[in-house]
Amino acid sequence: MDVSACTVKNELMDWQMKVDKVMDKLDAAPCGDKAKVLPEITDLQILREELRGRVESLEAECRVAQEEKKWIEGKISYVQRPVIPGCGCWC
Repeated sequence: MDVSACTVKNELMDWQMKVDKVMDKLDAAPCGDKAKVLPEITDLQILREELRGRVESLEAECRVAQEEKKWIEGKISYVQRPVIPGCGCWC
């Protein structure tokens, strides 16, 4: 997994916030109004949970990708260091 997982995670978090705002407005609506859109409310609740699950999964993938990138960069910098101190070359 590359670092693009972090980008997808951030985008899904934005959508999650939008769904949460809609749900907050629906929670504040009178019961009669909620009854009219009950199937949509149920769909939004399912969507909210699916988004949360995917964001959690992507957070883990993003963390692993960043750790792998740091590990690889560390190995590269180790290989590129001068073998003979003060030489400035790989010899």
